[in-house]
Amino acid sequence: MSSQREYERRWIKYARKVLSTPCGCNCDGEISWPGYIGKDYHLGRVLLVGAIHNDPVLRKSGILEIIPKVEAFKRATPPQKDQLYIDAVRKAYLQAIPKWATYVNEKGRRINNTVWAHLLSLLDAFGIPLTQFAFTNLAKCALPAGAGWAIERRRIKGHESVTPISALIQSLEPRYVLIAKERRDLPEILGLKSNPLILRFCNNRTFSSESVPFETWKRKDAIALKPYSVERSWTPA
Repeated sequence: MSSQREYERRWIKYARKVLSTPCGCNCDGEISWPGYIGKDYHLGRVLLVGAIHNDPVLRKSGILEIIPKVEAFKRATPPQKDQLYIDAVRKAYLQAIPKWATYVNEKGRRINNTVWAHLLSLLDAFGIPLTQFAFTNLAKCALPAGAGWAIERRRIKGHESVTPISALIQSLEPRYVLIAKERRDLPEILGLKSNPLILRFCNNRTFSSESVPFETWKRKDAIALKPYSVERSWTPA
């Protein structure tokens, strides 16, 4: 296992590539989104991966306020602005995540059953706080709500050609990876095969995984992961 400083160094390198390289999907987004890495990632080492941001929810959460700091990070010569960038992103994501887990949609209805509600439930089952996980999306841009798989697929392939998720997994050495998208052709696009506990694909709406209900596989994975948890590793022999 590497140190927290080393994981952050690798994350900064990844973030710079996401932000500075044309993604290949020809999107019209204001910004690319590398994602988030917790200040204690080295203790939990759980990597959660979404498919693509929902543009209206993204805007309502207030996270777009970090764009000036992101632009300053892009313009700076490494390692200038690195810590300012990573601190700003951490603060913004920790403030936005609760708003992503429950939000009011365009019809005025409060929505709770979202990807982030499930992800927070999974972290809770693992005993992993928000400071000990990393998050990214397969596509680093945003889409209007209701965009179909054909558009998502094209954008994911575009970003995979520049910043493949397999390379990030190798860099961050996670103990557990969950990709919140389950499509037959996705493992081939990503060059990954489902490996329970180490790598799991799940439906982004129901969070079923290989037709197994969320609560069932969540408990199974939590039991398997907890012997290696921070709490257990700190227990005196």
